[in-house]
Amino acid sequence: MKIFSKLWLVMFLIGLICITTSCKEKIKFNVEETNITIKVNEEYAFVPVLENVSNPNYSFSLSDASVIKIVNRKFIGVKPGICEVTIGLSNYPDVEKVTIIVEVIE
Repeated sequence: MKIFSKLWLVMFLIGLICITTSCKEKIKFNVEETNITIKVNEEYAFVPVLENVSNPNYSFSLSDASVIKIVNRKFIGVKPGICEVTIGLSNYPDVEKVTIIVEVIE
C-alpha cells in the first residue's frame, strides 16, 4: 500500500511540473529594422517587437560610442561611422539579445 502511495505522489509531482512548465509562454524580442542609416544629428527610435513581455527595461551596448549616442531609446548620429548596438531586456536576462547595425553618414 505504501508503494502505491509513494508512486502516486511521484506521478502527481511529475504531472504538476509538466503542467506548470508547459503553461509558461515563451518571450519573444526582436526589432523591425536591423540595419539603419542615419545622418549626423538625426534621430532614430528603434521599434521593438515583443510578445509576452510586460514593462520591458532595455539595456544597450555600443561597439563605438563615438558614432552614436542613445537618449530615451533613440539613436542619435554623432559622427560618420558604423556602430553595432546590442539591445537586451534587462528584466528578462534569459531572452536573446538583438543587434542593430547603425551607419551614420554626413
